[in-house]
Amino acid sequence: MSGHRVFIETDRSGTPIFIRRPSTSSSSHHHRPRSMGDDYDHLRWQYDVLRGKDERLQQSYTEIYKTKLELEAKVQRLQRRESEQAGLIARLQHEKKDLFQAAENAQQLSTKFQDKYRAAKKQVEHLEKENDTLIAEIRTLNRHRDRPHVGFVDDTDVRHLKDEVEEWKRRYTASENQRTRMRDSLDAHIEENVTLKRKNDLIQRSLDAATRLLNRHGIR
Repeated sequence: MSGHRVFIETDRSGTPIFIRRPSTSSSSHHHRPRSMGDDYDHLRWQYDVLRGKDERLQQSYTEIYKTKLELEAKVQRLQRRESEQAGLIARLQHEKKDLFQAAENAQQLSTKFQDKYRAAKKQVEHLEKENDTLIAEIRTLNRHRDRPHVGFVDDTDVRHLKDEVEEWKRRYTASENQRTRMRDSLDAHIEENVTLKRKNDLIQRSLDAATRLLNRHGIR
């Protein structure tokens, strides 16, 4: 009976399998017949080699699988970050558009209030001049009223002069009241314009900050 040699190989699943192969006739002429102990030692050696190889493969597979999981986690984090940044950029673009509109509206309002301010200031200056004229005329009438009259003057002339003085006083009082109201209105316009300018400056700073942030993301 010809001798057989036993080998260990692995199938596709990595499970060790035992294979017996007949020894060649040529080897039987040059080598002594192998004993069971020789076959066992050889089998044991092959098994140890395969087991070591399998352990290394398992370790390599575990490391590669761990690396794969880490890379997947990194990719997911990057995707979430990209999604968050996309949302942030969209919000900033919308905010920038709103800020541009707000700045434009603020500029229009500022121009409108400046026009009102100039008109009110001009009217106050006109009323002040008119008021000065009224004061001068009242003083003149008072001097005429207090000065002794030359010639014949009846009661009608006196009453007429007094009525004229009182009329000028009423006109002066009305003009003074109107000037006060206009001055108050002018002060209100000035205060409102200052408040509006502060708001406009704040909007402009926010707009500049949003623009710089968008520029850092390469968005114009």
